Amino acid sequence: DLSGNQLGALPLEIPVLPELRELNLAKNALKTVPESISRLPKLQKLNLTDNEIEQVPLFLDSLPESKLELRLLGNPIKDLILNEADLAAAPLFTSLEEALKHPEQVYKLRLRHIRELPKELKDLPNLQELILDNNRLLSLPPEVTKLQKLQKLSLANNRLETLPAELSKLEHLKSLQVGQNRLNRLPEELGQLKKLQKLDLSHNALSQLPAGIGGLDSLKSLVLNHNQLYKLPDELGNLPKLQELHLLENKLKDLPDALGNLKNLEKLNLLGNKLEGLPEGLGNLEKLQSLDLRNNVLKALPASLGNLKNLESLNLKDNLLQELPAELGNLGKLKSLNLWGNKLDKLPAEIGKLKGLEDLNLWGNKLEGLPAEIGELSSLKNLDLWGNNLQSIPSELGKLENLESFKLDYANLPALEKTRLRQVLNNSKTIFKF
Repeated sequence: DLSGNQLGALPLEIPVLPELRELNLAKNALKTVPESISRLPKLQKLNLTDNEIEQVPLFLDSLPESKLELRLLGNPIKDLILNEADLAAAPLFTSLEEALKHPEQVYKLRLRHIRELPKELKDLPNLQELILDNNRLLSLPPEVTKLQKLQKLSLANNRLETLPAELSKLEHLKSLQVGQNRLNRLPEELGQLKKLQKLDLSHNALSQLPAGIGGLDSLKSLVLNHNQLYKLPDELGNLPKLQELHLLENKLKDLPDALGNLKNLEKLNLLGNKLEGLPEGLGNLEKLQSLDLRNNVLKALPASLGNLKNLESLNLKDNLLQELPAELGNLGKLKSLNLWGNKLDKLPAEIGKLKGLEDLNLWGNKLEGLPAEIGELSSLKNLDLWGNNLQSIPSELGKLENLESFKLDYANLPALEKTRLRQVLNNSKTIFKF
């Protein structure tokens, strides 16, 4: 590892390391790829990110190790074409012009510093990955739809305002990344991409989604963070294979009950919206493991949340909750429950049923007391009670033998409770800090 040393040349000793397999030269000042690297017969990984390299020499292609993993991001290379790492005879090209002399061998293409796509793209019949991140593209030409073997299309950080309906012709497309653009609408035809598994539309200006999005039968991950969405279509519930749905920082006030149809959903992120309530159907998400509802305006939770038998993390920080449904005690696999910054004045006794709970954050509520059942949280490691108005502490706290962190504004307790708390702690095996 020689990263971050401002090297302008490769140390002379490197070529006489015949067993070297990994070489990290990231964040230096190399202007060229040192030719001496070609004398490393077993090199498998070469990291040259964040240097000053403008061209990649052809000698890299002749290295004895045919499956070299090469990283060149963050260099001022204009046109770089890379091939699938698992193709033994695939050559490494240094320019689009050179690659077009061997179009059958081009499987992966990355273009930088462009404002429009070259029409020659249509002449690359085997292209599977097209990476166009960090350019100045305003639109996509029809030539893209000629790439019938394309599986991955990445367009992050451009200036696209729309996507062409013709994208639906890319019937083998599995991954589409269009984050950090200027999209304000999506074509209905997007739902015709039947093999699409990953769709990233984050950091755009979308205010709504087309109903056609419900046709993405193979979709596993949908990222819509940082848009202007105020409503979700019912058709979003028609995605049978969806595992992750990310909607943080939008303008959603409610959710369609149809979301409960996402039987394979494991992660649901709704941080930073304007949700006032949750649909009962949310309790049908039997495989859900993580639910993030931070920074909304929820005043109550549906009892059906107690049906989320696989839920491990529930984050409700910074809402307006005044009480919790007793059914939350049914979340047998819950490990983390964050209720920071709500308006709770009591906890249900059923909270003691959460035998797997490890982290319980109740900072900044209006609690005056705790149920005795809190002592039944046998797995609890972290308990934060800071910023409440506690007037009494149950002696059952002394039963929490796995507790590692206990936060409490001790100074605000009544004098008698301070005395009793000290007695509780003296009989406990746990070390408490305030």
